[in-house]
Amino acid sequence: MLTKVETPPYTLMHYDITFTADGAEAFEGLEPTEQVQIRSKLNQIASCEFRSPQEWDFCRLEGRADGRFCIGKGLRVFADIDDANGVIRIRYAGRREDLYT
Repeated sequence: MLTKVETPPYTLMHYDITFTADGAEAFEGLEPTEQVQIRSKLNQIASCEFRSPQEWDFCRLEGRADGRFCIGKGLRVFADIDDANGVIRIRYAGRREDLYT
């Protein structure tokens, strides 16, 4: 006999996206197409009702940010995720080749 497993209802939580001063400056220094790509992905992450932001290719880091998102093949966004307040705080955004040299 099969029994139905009750799952708790999902609590839909949308996150706000904010930028630190350094994050905004780095973001503005990117090409317009890169800005569109990053903003589109961050909006998708912030509004997803089935996954938390940590489940979107978010790698935990030690240091100045909680972790980083890989966006596309060459863009990285370093961010803090505040689940309690529903905020994704962007600390830095840039091209991969510029970050690790």
